[in-house]
Amino acid sequence: MATTQGLPRKRPAPVWVISILIFLTTAWTVWTLYVVLFGVVPLSPEVRTYFNSLTAVDYALCFGGATLSFIAAVALLMLRKTAAPLFVATLALTIVSLTWEVAVKGRTDAIDGAGLVVTTLLFGLEVWASLYAWHLAHRGVLR
Repeated sequence: MATTQGLPRKRPAPVWVISILIFLTTAWTVWTLYVVLFGVVPLSPEVRTYFNSLTAVDYALCFGGATLSFIAAVALLMLRKTAAPLFVATLALTIVSLTWEVAVKGRTDAIDGAGLVVTTLLFGLEVWASLYAWHLAHRGVLR
């Protein structure tokens, strides 16, 4: 464990919760894309149509967001001050991604039904992670 002037720095419980949740959501995102893109599971015609409509921008936003979120979670787990701006960047990328989906591509299913629940939960996690990381940075817990 990291030390500051000989004293061990203990990770607060929310650091573990946020990091683990983000690691799980990142792994789920990568796994979902893998099973869909490589045909591991059969897809309904609607889902197949959706994935066939994805562009390079869609994949860049998805992988970019997952990568940035993962890096931010690692920084938080390591109690690094860079976690705060990384989480804010992740939040901004999520906003850009949702705007791209709804305003540019005209897709509203991401904010309808089950998509709304998942989007709200993930967005809430990113807001919580951002605010908490800034809080820890200002308290001097992150270095």
